[in-house]
Amino acid sequence: MKKASFTFLLASSLFFACNNKQQVATQNVTSTDTITIIKQNNDSLSYKEVQKRVEEIYSFICKHYNAYDNNVSYNTIVQKYCSDSWKLQAAQVDSIDTKNNDEIGLWDYDYWIQAQDNDKLSFKNVRVISLKGNTAETELTLHNFNDFTIHLTMVKEHGNWFVDDLLSSKMKSSVRATQTEYIKSAALNDK
Repeated sequence: MKKASFTFLLASSLFFACNNKQQVATQNVTSTDTITIIKQNNDSLSYKEVQKRVEEIYSFICKHYNAYDNNVSYNTIVQKYCSDSWKLQAAQVDSIDTKNNDEIGLWDYDYWIQAQDNDKLSFKNVRVISLKGNTAETELTLHNFNDFTIHLTMVKEHGNWFVDDLLSSKMKSSVRATQTEYIKSAALNDK
């Protein structure tokens, strides 16, 4: 009888111990799955946050340009929606342009809309191509007389997403690259 009780007790202990290990393993798998799902949701939220910001920027541009609002220029957009480094670079370009007040300056068209004029601006197909840390690459289709692709590099600063560069299917190099070359050229001419 003692032997049967001991065997029953030993078997019960092993059963509960094994069952407990299964629960721990299941909890670990569930915990890992939850971490993966949370990471995916955070990435998804970040993508949506970037996409929403790009939509906000181009909604502002289309709204004010379509209304022929003279109070909104590409400089207004730079100050409102561009990264700190873009703002500094734009200030340098403006300074050079001011010195050469008899010339057109670097930009003889509005790079936000890729033209001097606009007709019923609209945009569509905003998508985030990649997101790494505080940098995102995005694309959208802008309609201004015809459709073309705008590529924006976005950076997260001060808790929000800002444009750090712009390249369109109509341009040979990006806005920031063009401005960099312009600043270098002006510095050489000043010597």
